[in-house]
Amino acid sequence: MKNGFMTAVQESKFTIWTARILCLLTMGLVVWKSLAQINLPNSFNNMDKVLHFGAYFTVCGLALLARFSKRALITVFAVILMGVIIEFLQGTMNIGRSISFWDAVANSAGAFLAFSIWLLFQARPDKASTSVSEISA
Repeated sequence: MKNGFMTAVQESKFTIWTARILCLLTMGLVVWKSLAQINLPNSFNNMDKVLHFGAYFTVCGLALLARFSKRALITVFAVILMGVIIEFLQGTMNIGRSISFWDAVANSAGAFLAFSIWLLFQARPDKASTSVSEISA
């Protein structure tokens, strides 16, 4: 039906390309902010772990939606590897930052939570009910 609405295929492509653009922009922001010099107040303590978690949750979630790889685990491990490389660069570059094992753990936890939620949405009950109704018909 051509009444101005996108077809399912067009909507799917639009969603994927939107997720890809947002993912790349978010990745750029994460890399930029991770490698910039920063002076945090002492009262900040470990609050940066929450920021790490949220950033990598967002990047991984968008990367999964963007379908950069046909295998979701490759996407998750690529996002985690990006975080590890950034942590290594923070320690080797002279920007006043150091390598933090706990930052890498927070990055990985955010990525794995995004993956877990993505898996839950992949096993939606409406898919199962459709296949059951098709079998019984």
